[in-house]
Amino acid sequence: MLAKIDATRGRERDALFLELLQLAQDGQAFATRVLLQAMLPKAIANARRASGLRAESYTDAVDIAISAMYTSIATYRVDASRTSVAAVLGLKALSIINGKTSSVDTTSGYEESELESMVNAATATTDDPHDDPSPFHSIVKVLSWALDSHTLTPDEVRILANYELGDKSERAELVEQLGTTREALRKRSLRLRKTLAIALATAGFEL
Repeated sequence: MLAKIDATRGRERDALFLELLQLAQDGQAFATRVLLQAMLPKAIANARRASGLRAESYTDAVDIAISAMYTSIATYRVDASRTSVAAVLGLKALSIINGKTSSVDTTSGYEESELESMVNAATATTDDPHDDPSPFHSIVKVLSWALDSHTLTPDEVRILANYELGDKSERAELVEQLGTTREALRKRSLRLRKTLAIALATAGFEL
């Protein structure tokens, strides 16, 4: 599905976003996950640049930005805003952040992965006993750090995020998009995980 989103433009892209938004608002977790993945770059950009987050730590800013995007998706008026949908979602999330509107918790049942297990083990030792990030939040924090620290390239982060957060059909689409094989993609993701794990250990997981 992410490959399909990447391949579309204009009205076709808007129609696809609107279809996913309707499914998400009808309670389809798959559609919500795809939209969050598609809007992840914008959420990270908002975490870095939003004036409403300047007083926050980077990890808190990422949490808030993702929650704001989740709220933007959950409250988007499908019947009213039918053009430039991705742009409107991003602007709405930014407005939520800067207006300090309370956001929705994005904790949900994302399936377990090796990267998720690694991140959960690292965050289990957090100094804040009340900080219990969802798997999605944790993975996004790690991938954001990987970008900022130049541990992984933007393309490598996109591949690892799509592989770790996607389901089997999304991984199949990623294989097709990259022109590779399922086994080659698995090995590439494993190499990226090892690179990231070494960098995390060296940094003491200080995100």
